[in-house]
Order: sequence, then structure tokens, then C-alpha cells
Amino acid sequence: MIMKGLIFAEGNGYGHASRDMILSEHFGFDIMTYGMGSKYLKMRGKKHIEIPSPYIIKSENGTTKITADVKKLLKLIHPNVSNMIIKEFRKVDFIIVDGSPLGLLLARLAGKKSILITNDTGSLVGFSGIEKGIAAKLNEIILTYPEWIFIPDYKPPLTITKYNLENIYENLEIIGPFLEPAKQIKHSKKIIVSTTDEKINNELKRELGDNAIYGFEVGNIKPYYQSSDFVISHGGHTSITEALAYGKPSVVITDFSYPERRNHVKVLEELNIGFGIEKKLFRAEYIWTIIDAVKHLDKGRLNQYKKEAKNNRPLSAIENKINDIMK
Repeated sequence: MIMKGLIFAEGNGYGHASRDMILSEHFGFDIMTYGMGSKYLKMRGKKHIEIPSPYIIKSENGTTKITADVKKLLKLIHPNVSNMIIKEFRKVDFIIVDGSPLGLLLARLAGKKSILITNDTGSLVGFSGIEKGIAAKLNEIILTYPEWIFIPDYKPPLTITKYNLENIYENLEIIGPFLEPAKQIKHSKKIIVSTTDEKINNELKRELGDNAIYGFEVGNIKPYYQSSDFVISHGGHTSITEALAYGKPSVVITDFSYPERRNHVKVLEELNIGFGIEKKLFRAEYIWTIIDAVKHLDKGRLNQYKKEAKNNRPLSAIENKINDIMK
């Protein structure tokens, strides 16, 4: 096993930070992240290295995109910040990059070998003002930097992110989702509400009252899966795959102009293990129709996910590969 490593995590959602906590605990590596990733780690009481976020989330021509922002990038490349980042990279032997093209570039700059963990090989790079063809080419180049690419998802034909894997490489491997062990708490509330949309959370709270578990109240929803019937989420990859590990379907309320989440919904509906509702169309009173619709999903397929989750060993796969790379 290598002596020292660093996890550089995409900071645009809680999902990356959640699985990076698992990686950090297993390998003993520090986490470097920003934005919502840093917010999640603070919420969970996890020490980490926080850096300025280089990205913004913006809507353009009816499409939601995560793009690099010039002003934010300037803060990131300020000598005080960039020198600190490179110093941290040079302290270690190896870099685990979770979903971030920036992390791959920094590892390359620091002369360190890296692996990439991602659930979307089609859109790692998004830059304001750069045309699609150039961005796609940059994406292809950056994906040649890591020694190995791991997809934290269920193996085919159960792969939730299959429509986001546009670029397939010989060094790409699907290893199963990361699951944080959590002692399950028995309860009588059949719905878990775990969205990042404050308006939807408040509307569902008014409609459901005390008949649901709310992520914004309990913080960590992981101990509540087993006694629930289904999860309402924003459609993030971790949210969906984690629920499926307990055989629970996901009802996704999201902006369908966000390609990654729209593709997740497409798979859920194809396999009859969940469904999606466009956020702009959603009304809290629809919950009673949703509850009835969930009863008609494929219970056999959902149980298959539960079995698969028990057989996956993603941490072992990563550890074995790092050992091979660093021989």
C-alpha cells in the first residue's frame, strides 16, 4: 500500500463528498474540495482542505450547466491559493480524483499519478464561452491523464449512469457504488425526502407533515432507508444508487434540462425502478398519486439491486489497482 495520498473531490454536490468520506476513512487520505462538497463535510464534522470553487451553475437556453467561471478561476489561481494546492499535491505519492477535471490537471502539473472516479465521462469539462466541439476535445484529452477510470455504479444491465458514459476507454471499470455502513433505525415513516431544493422540501413538509423523514432535519438519511418505501430526491447519482442498495426506488424531482439527471430518470423508468417529475411541473399535492404509482414498480428488480450491493467491493478494486500502479 502506498504511504500517502490525497483525494481531490468535485464540489458541486453532496454525492461526491459522501463517497469521498468513505474513501478517506478507508485509505486515511485527506480530502481537498470546495463548494457544496465542503459544506457537506462540515455538516458531517469531517476535517478537510477547502479551496475556492472554480465553477458556477447556470441556465442557458433552457439547459442547466456547470461551467468554469473566469472570476472564480482567478481566485483559484491566485499565487497564495495555487501554491498551497500544489504544495499539498507534492506532499503525497498518489491522487484519487473524484469527478474533477481540475484535479486531473493539477495531478499532472504536480507530476503525480492519479485515478479518476466518475459517473459521467461525457461532460467532465464545461467552460463558459467555449464551443461544444472544443469542450468535447478537451474532455477527451483530460480523460487520458488518469491511470485508471472507475465508475461507482452497478454492473450492466443495472447501470444507472449508462447514458452518461459517452466516452469508453480500455482502462475503464465499473465497480459498484460506495456505501457507507449505517445501523438502521426502525421507524414508521414510509417516505424519505432528500432533495437540495428548499422550496420543494418546504412544500412536501407542509403536505406530509410528520409522515416522512426529511434530510434537511436529520442531516444523515442513511440510517432510515430500511424502514422506508421510497426516496424523493433531486436525482443525483449517489442518492439513487444508495437507495437502490436497500431495494428502495427513487422518485426524482429535478430540472430535466440537466442532462445527467435526465439520463438517470431515463434508466429508472426503463427498468421500472423509479420515475421522474419535471421540477417546474411538480406540486406537493401530487404526492398522493406518487405514493400509489410507487406500488406498481418492479419489486423483483429492486431486490436484485439489493443483492448486487452486497456483492460489490469497490474499495478493494481501487486498492488493488493503486497497488498495481505504484509497484
